[in-house]
Amino acid sequence: MRSLLVLVIVAMGLAASGIDRFAGFLLYTWFAFFRPQEWSYHELTSLRLSLVTAVAFVVPCLLTGVLPNVTHRLSLGSLAILGAAAVAHLNAVDPVASTDGLFKLALALTMALLGVTLITTRQRLFWAVAVLAGSLGFHGAKVGVGYLIRGGARFTTVGMGGMFSDNNDFGFAIARNIFFLLAVATLVQRRWLRLGWFAAAALSVLAVVSTYSRGAFLAVAAGAAVYLWVQPRRWLYLLGTSVALTLGYFVMPAPEGYADRLSTISTYEEVDEGSALSRLHYWEVAVNMVKAYPLGVGLGNFPARYDEFDTAYGRHGSRRAVHSTHFQLLSETGVLGAVAYGWLLLSSAWTLLRIRIRSLRPGSATDPFPVRMSIALLASLAAFVAGGSFLSQALNEMNWFLFGFVAALDRLLAAERAEADAAVEPVVAAPPVAQAHHG
Repeated sequence: MRSLLVLVIVAMGLAASGIDRFAGFLLYTWFAFFRPQEWSYHELTSLRLSLVTAVAFVVPCLLTGVLPNVTHRLSLGSLAILGAAAVAHLNAVDPVASTDGLFKLALALTMALLGVTLITTRQRLFWAVAVLAGSLGFHGAKVGVGYLIRGGARFTTVGMGGMFSDNNDFGFAIARNIFFLLAVATLVQRRWLRLGWFAAAALSVLAVVSTYSRGAFLAVAAGAAVYLWVQPRRWLYLLGTSVALTLGYFVMPAPEGYADRLSTISTYEEVDEGSALSRLHYWEVAVNMVKAYPLGVGLGNFPARYDEFDTAYGRHGSRRAVHSTHFQLLSETGVLGAVAYGWLLLSSAWTLLRIRIRSLRPGSATDPFPVRMSIALLASLAAFVAGGSFLSQALNEMNWFLFGFVAALDRLLAAERAEADAAVEPVVAAPPVAQAHHG
């Protein structure tokens, strides 16, 4: 039954993609983040529907002149990282892993930057965010309901497959998606839909708790702090959140040992791969790696190079992962990639803060769409920075869609301002025509 439902949705989406390029983008977004092949118990894996939806979207775009955006500064920053990764490929000792990483990064950027081109209206941005949020939100809400039914169950093997394959990856994605859900909830018009999106966000918080992922917890905490602090009426939001958390603490079931699990974030006396001491060692290895290879060692090559730079001589194991998106990009794409990545983060944050400030100017009516969308994207960005400090997620497609949404919001608001300025330009009257003098 699930497989039949997926096939019907894909068939309808493919038909719509042939008519409207944006429909193709929505279909690909749904497939990439809902991952229906796993939801249908892998019965459709042999059909390679992911490839079908990608080709059905990209090929018509190229044939009709719809190209990935390469003019916005965030687009250029993303492409700079891809360029740095291509250069770092020359140093790869595992060229297969590097080639695979380059393909995944190029595909993610192609889809995200095509989205920047196609998202030309507020309605389109809303639908793009809603499809992504709903796709991940369905799984988050499902796990959240399971958490409640089982009285605070721990789901350490939960995952959707692909880039959300284990509890840490899944929890991190759900944590970042909470703020996309809130963006839709605060912008949707119908009350019952608004309540549904808010409920999905609340259940997603419980899903994060159930995964026992420390990185996901930090992502939620950082994102929530930013989300509340940049609200126009922050003290009211802070008060409401404090009351909700207090009630939740006494009413909601808590998984056994969760507090002890979180306390290990700052544990230095342990040497297992998840301890703070281990993570600091992996990051030190990444720094030493980029010192030896300033242009990077190639995507996916940190584990292959780890033993070469392991000053602990196997104390933490062999061929370890770096456990940080930021240090992953530093070591694997080198100084050039790290500079582009840092600029991308700062530029995104500045763009969203500028949009928020401009939309809340005193003496003018508040425009809710840019305010709520910019705040939600800023919170998701903060969640990414915090959680990404402890998880290797450089190739996660969600990163590049986030940057794409920021660029799309900036572009469409700039187009609206230009149109408004053109509409109010003073009309210069033509000089009077001198009448002929008849003598």
